[in-house]
Amino acid sequence: MKIRSLLIISLVVGIASVAAPAVRADGLSDLGFQMGGSILTLPPAQLADPPPQGAAKEPLFDNPVFTCQTGAIPTLTEFGFVILNTHGPADATGKDSVVSIEVAIKGGIPNATYQIFLAQDPGNCPNMVSVGTATTNAQGNGNGHAEVSRISTATRFWVAAVDLADLFAPRSILASPAATLD
Repeated sequence: MKIRSLLIISLVVGIASVAAPAVRADGLSDLGFQMGGSILTLPPAQLADPPPQGAAKEPLFDNPVFTCQTGAIPTLTEFGFVILNTHGPADATGKDSVVSIEVAIKGGIPNATYQIFLAQDPGNCPNMVSVGTATTNAQGNGNGHAEVSRISTATRFWVAAVDLADLFAPRSILASPAATLD
């Protein structure tokens, strides 16, 4: 019985000596276990958060199915991402007047030039005018950038990257879900 008690005590001490350095004193004080710690609570979560300010990152899907309000309907496989951002001088309505688009294609068609199309909803959905290009390497990875004037009524933005050279090939049309921006 004594040996078993000593074994349990040594096991507890061993575990405590390994785990103790990972627990910092300020972490304990923030939880209220030591003098001087903060006992403030987090503010309550809001039921409806406002639209995000500035940029948003959305995945690219090999999916030509879309709606103007939602953009591409997600699939299981992603082929990169887009970063959408509004900025620039305010227009007459007080909104940013420029939309920036960063496209990162991963595993697309090798050595292809994708045309970048930006849909702005409500406004110009679907957009049939290319606003830039993204060129891929031998592995099908590539990047592109574009900046366009924002349509003042638009609050949802999404991108389609299209390889016009082979429209019916898999991965020739990559599209993102819509991002809601301020």
